[in-house]
Amino acid sequence: MLLSTLLLMIMKGEMGTRIRISAAIVLVVGLLATGTVAYHVLEGWSYVDALYFTTTTVTTIGYGDLHPSNDATKLFTVAFAFGGISVFLFFVTIISEYYLRHKFADLEKNMGERAKKVNSIRSKISKYSKYVKPRY
Repeated sequence: MLLSTLLLMIMKGEMGTRIRISAAIVLVVGLLATGTVAYHVLEGWSYVDALYFTTTTVTTIGYGDLHPSNDATKLFTVAFAFGGISVFLFFVTIISEYYLRHKFADLEKNMGERAKKVNSIRSKISKYSKYVKPRY
């Protein structure tokens, strides 16, 4: 319940940008921790192997060197993959949105400054164009 409420608040933009990024990071860390502990318990893998498998699952890399060996872990992996990939892609979206907003803001600022320079040059050209006779 808490997770779904947090996701809805993040998606609706009801939080500030830094809080959204922080919440997304907390979700990803929680996702990795959940997967790591679950695979450690269900499969008996070391924490490093469990974290490695969790990461390759949610990033959709899936090298295939580790794989679930019992039915309970396989079912967990199916559910975890759907939820985990969704949360991970959501995290990437939040980070990308933040990055692109800053880049577009910089671009708009630069375009505004360039537009002022162009307008200044245009006014100078129109001011002195009356002294130039066209050659048709």
